Amino acid sequence: MIMQLCRELDFPLESFSFLEKAYFSVTRNPETATLFQKAKDSLLHPNSVIFDEATAKITEIAKIHPYTLNLLLCILCLPPLEIIYEVKPSREKLDENIKSLKQQLLDCKNKHNIWGIEEGFWQWMFHEHQCVMLGRLEFEPFYHFIDVPYKGIKKGDFAILIHIPGGSPLNMDEVMESLKLGYDHFKDKFENGIVPFFTHSWLLYPPYIKDVFKKGGNLQKFAALFNIINQNQGDFINFSNVFGCPYPGDDLSNIPQNTSLQRNMLKFIKQNGVMGQGYGFIFYGNKGIIR
Repeated sequence: MIMQLCRELDFPLESFSFLEKAYFSVTRNPETATLFQKAKDSLLHPNSVIFDEATAKITEIAKIHPYTLNLLLCILCLPPLEIIYEVKPSREKLDENIKSLKQQLLDCKNKHNIWGIEEGFWQWMFHEHQCVMLGRLEFEPFYHFIDVPYKGIKKGDFAILIHIPGGSPLNMDEVMESLKLGYDHFKDKFENGIVPFFTHSWLLYPPYIKDVFKKGGNLQKFAALFNIINQNQGDFINFSNVFGCPYPGDDLSNIPQNTSLQRNMLKFIKQNGVMGQGYGFIFYGNKGIIR
């Protein structure tokens, strides 16, 4: 099966036997084989908590690199995923993602000398079929990444993940209307009629809110809707979100500076600011956002 999938995806011939051996090392052990199935299920019906727990145990027991495991899980999910997408209007998006796997494989080999892919769970093809666009925002039934300081809500509890598509301004009237539509769409899934929304985004990163976003502008207003409870940092992890191009390295002289956001972000970076993301939640009831 692995050889056939590698051939269909036009992977380099020298990767075939390596990936087949890696797959065998996982499936020959009943414990890791069961965990592998759990990880696959958590991709097809996205649940990051189950995925993280299962893959961590597999890599420990089977002595397989996480990037190789990511690739095995992704390609073995393709047959059932294609069936799901047959009834969806976004088959084109799936095809784009499938084609990108080969390039991701080559990039991983060049950067890390590992046959695999860096991104596993957050391959967009595993989420798109569950998302619903309601006005400006997209919503996906999901599970909290971390504990939430509200009525004992824990990591893994069911909630609604907000995606913020790029390509158009973040108009606050449209955002508020979208949240209302999201509430109406999902409220029946929650016994108390309160919908827990959350997101993990660069738009909620506290240093940006303070030093990069325009004072009183839409980005600050958007962030203010959320209770921000966590943040993580990473070198240039959202560079392309702002500048529309990959991080070019130390020479930043030619990156776009067409907007105040780009100019402010460049100043932030040059002052040794570390890029990052924030995690925040909103609880929405029949009268709007619950504070």
